[in-house]
Amino acid sequence: MKITHIIAVTLTLIAAQSLRAQTITADNFNSYAIGSGTPSSTFPSAVPTYGGTWTVSATGTATVQDGAAYSAASNVMTFTQNGSGQTPLILLNLPSAYSGTDTWTASIDLRVPVLGDTGGFTLLSINSSINRLGTVGMFTSGGTNYLFFGASTVSAGGVTDFQNFGIGFSLNTWYTVTLSGNNATQVISASVTGFSAPASRFYNTNVSSFNRVILGDLGGNGLLTTAVVDNFSLTAVPEPSTSVMLIVGAALLLGRFRKKSRVS
Repeated sequence: MKITHIIAVTLTLIAAQSLRAQTITADNFNSYAIGSGTPSSTFPSAVPTYGGTWTVSATGTATVQDGAAYSAASNVMTFTQNGSGQTPLILLNLPSAYSGTDTWTASIDLRVPVLGDTGGFTLLSINSSINRLGTVGMFTSGGTNYLFFGASTVSAGGVTDFQNFGIGFSLNTWYTVTLSGNNATQVISASVTGFSAPASRFYNTNVSSFNRVILGDLGGNGLLTTAVVDNFSLTAVPEPSTSVMLIVGAALLLGRFRKKSRVS
């Protein structure tokens, strides 16, 4: 086997492996006992990299339930706000901050049976220790449910650059909510199934890592709001530049095979 063939095969294998999404953390809530209340134990062994724990603020409750009541195939976590203020309701604290420069994606399946909050209810938020990178949330006004997406452009604090992008968010309907960002470019985007994706935003350039996920930030009037979540995941995928190795490897292989066919 020629050295060019060995190099080509090696580069191709390395590139193919590196282009795979790497799981930072994930939870389908199946490792917790049904009715266990606050799921504060360590994540199951299926999480290969960081793990983490869920914590619940004193102003809310969280319970693991059989998902059958919500048309889910497995366990779900339900959480309810029962107070006012801006205290995060559910926090997923990572053991260490993620500071990689690969594009990361946070995704969660979510449905809201009861929405009473007119001040903004966080569906999914990625946070550093000082501020939010990006948030997808909802609020109700005049009988209409609205979706919003925003990012923080300040050195510390909440969302400062946001836009409404969805009208008619249906209660008791499953949606997949996604946030994707990059710590190198500070670009963040959002999507919710069934809605047109809003324009990407930039988060503060001083933020190069994050260490927590927030669900159900309390705000506004504090009226009863309940959400059901399942299939949370946080992954990172190498940038397209990694594919250069794949292209080089494939080109070397192709050239070798063409030369061989000409000889034969």
